[in-house]
Amino acid sequence: MSEVSFFPGASAISAFRRDRIRLALEGADCAVKDLSCSWAYFVHCAPSVLAAPLCSKDPVTSSVFENLSPLLQLQGASFPPVGRDSLRLWVFPRHGTLSPWASKAIDIAQRCGLASINRLERGRCFEFQFGNGALNRAVEAVQALIQSQKGQSFFYDRMTEEVFFNS
Repeated sequence: MSEVSFFPGASAISAFRRDRIRLALEGADCAVKDLSCSWAYFVHCAPSVLAAPLCSKDPVTSSVFENLSPLLQLQGASFPPVGRDSLRLWVFPRHGTLSPWASKAIDIAQRCGLASINRLERGRCFEFQFGNGALNRAVEAVQALIQSQKGQSFFYDRMTEEVFFNS
């Protein structure tokens, strides 16, 4: 059985784009207290490579994380738990496809001595924080915005990417 991990990366959107998304949500009667978007890296390794905690002194595990960290500008070993009244939206390439970014990233990682990496994919993680008790209404507003023609351009390309929710 192989191991899978998700690592957070640097910010993935500009302040201008973040403000446009916030305005679109406010137009949908959904007050957003905070909005962030970071790169999210999906790493699929050979068995037992990521089985130990990433902060351990295990040389194989540490090697994978430490070698990927400067290449991808990783911001930590894992995403923090989703906060109360928060919504996390994941955008990754469609299931069953290999993006051009992933194809090149796998080549680079393996040439850097990370032969245990079977798949390396980049997506985006949007995190929305809403007011107290507004999560249910906010989830409906975000889903409606994503399904609208205008909203699709904010979050993803429906031809090549999929959206996953985590609240």
